[in-house]
Amino acid sequence: MFDKRFFQRFLSYAGASSLVAIGYMDPGNWLTAIVGGNLFHWWILPVMTLAIVFAIVLQLVSARLGIVTGKNLAELVAPALSKPVRIGFWAFNELAMIATDLTAIVGTAIALHLLFGWSLQVTTLLTVFDIIIFLWLFKFGVRRIELLAVAVMIVVTIGFIFVLQPHRLAETQPVHEPFRSFGWLSVSLVGAIIMPHNLYLHSELAKARPYNRENDAEVSDMLRMAKWDTTIHLLGSWVVNVLLVLMGWFVFTEIGHSNVMFSALYDTLKPTVMAPIFAIALLLTGLIASIASTLAGQIVMTGLLKWRLPMVWRRIITRAFTLVPVIIIVFLYHGQEQALSELIIVAQYSLAVMLPANLAVMWWAMRRLPTRWQFLPMVQKIVVGVALVVGVFSLLGLFM
Repeated sequence: MFDKRFFQRFLSYAGASSLVAIGYMDPGNWLTAIVGGNLFHWWILPVMTLAIVFAIVLQLVSARLGIVTGKNLAELVAPALSKPVRIGFWAFNELAMIATDLTAIVGTAIALHLLFGWSLQVTTLLTVFDIIIFLWLFKFGVRRIELLAVAVMIVVTIGFIFVLQPHRLAETQPVHEPFRSFGWLSVSLVGAIIMPHNLYLHSELAKARPYNRENDAEVSDMLRMAKWDTTIHLLGSWVVNVLLVLMGWFVFTEIGHSNVMFSALYDTLKPTVMAPIFAIALLLTGLIASIASTLAGQIVMTGLLKWRLPMVWRRIITRAFTLVPVIIIVFLYHGQEQALSELIIVAQYSLAVMLPANLAVMWWAMRRLPTRWQFLPMVQKIVVGVALVVGVFSLLGLFM
């Protein structure tokens, strides 16, 4: 039976997970999923699906921590850490923000290159001006940015469905690669999906909704809304990632692994209107993912160290640190997109390496919730299990 009140309540809450979900379909996800589909076909789908399932659980944990306590994850763990540890943990997480922003820079630079034909050296330098777009969007508030993220998700999903027209599909055999390649790419895909900064971002966005934290009925209602919002948005991101894997599997079959790049897909789509739509979607996901990482960086810095910078300075500093390695790679390899593609995969892998430490502090915070809001033991085991599995496999991949 249709519950009008529930639907109205859901619409008033919906969107907290949209900025999180857009991180699950940023340029890093695009490339990692496409390469996985091209190399391993449907074999990569179980890895991606498990990562999304675990991501839903972790984001529900993040939302509950924020809603029940009225604090984000960084604020919850800060009192338990000494100042040197807090500074070290903040620096550690800044590296994760830089790795996230790096994929956004590369995606934005490649999108501008595809749309206007400028060299990658030029478009990489132009990404510094996304600060102007950043400031313009922030004039409308975070809520409007969330709605924009929802719109981008819908456009990207519809666009990818059109890309995968039946006449593009063909039965092929997976490329036979050593286990190291499958393991490395699987870890990179997990890093691209369960991004550390989203654990902090979601706890902040969820608690920012209007409700009375002293009223258990309102808290329960907020948790219910968060569950629906998170599940719907992240299942939407799962659909997009499945489409990306299928694109790598079918569309790139004749192109070959060494040419699995955004420009190759763009060239394949050129005869249709989907080519510019693809490039614009890549541009928008890069910009919004960059905004999300900037917000998360501010949340972590303020929560752990009580430092607060004007958002524009936060954006400038993050972009300055991120832009340097990208510029070096672009000019060192004479604007070859393949070099940037490999840089994206490495960045996603580094996010997976950083994930277990952040899951450890999340587990610590979970165990200190009031008894009536405690998680089921199974949820706590999932958090610990994901941390251990990702940690072991990411470390093994470094030495294989």
